[in-house]
Amino acid sequence: MKFIEFIRLLKEKYIDSPNITTENGSVLLRNVPDIAPKAYLHSLYAPLDESEIEDLEAQISYALPEELKQFYMTVNGLDFYCGTLYMYGLRKDKARTVLATIQQPFDIAMPNNTSFGYHISRAIYIGAYKYDGSVVGYDIDNGKVFRQSKSNKEILNQWADLHEFIYNEYDRLFKLIDVNGNKQKGVKSTVPERLIH
Repeated sequence: MKFIEFIRLLKEKYIDSPNITTENGSVLLRNVPDIAPKAYLHSLYAPLDESEIEDLEAQISYALPEELKQFYMTVNGLDFYCGTLYMYGLRKDKARTVLATIQQPFDIAMPNNTSFGYHISRAIYIGAYKYDGSVVGYDIDNGKVFRQSKSNKEILNQWADLHEFIYNEYDRLFKLIDVNGNKQKGVKSTVPERLIH
């Protein structure tokens, strides 16, 4: 229910903005043509059903913990603030057309390839930050979410769970990026301040 409520409130916030619902049911909130003609401030990708959840699990070679399963049954990944923070999901259409690109998340399978040097055992990589390429992981043993350097296994930030991560990061970015998708005056970095040393 937590994610359903968050998504409902986010849609309500932009109800009077130029939004679209795509052919596959993804919702794109607030067109920001200054960034690009088909750019949107937030993208909420169409939720997965049980069989699609199984497909996602097969691609990452892990069964999803219940919290992640509920997230993907609410929204198949998302994109906040024109890609400033994005959450991976199941990419069903491999075409590189504009429509396929705007109505689907970045593919969760690739960053979960265990041959990458940054890969930590028993973690599912669920997202990333555009600013520095740092990745977002989910620890399947304790449910904590963390931000990690992509060049090594260094953990930079940590949140108690996925719910806390999404709410906190949306609120933090809300103060840094305007409704047209541009950084506020004086803002350089859009990643959270490193808290783990």
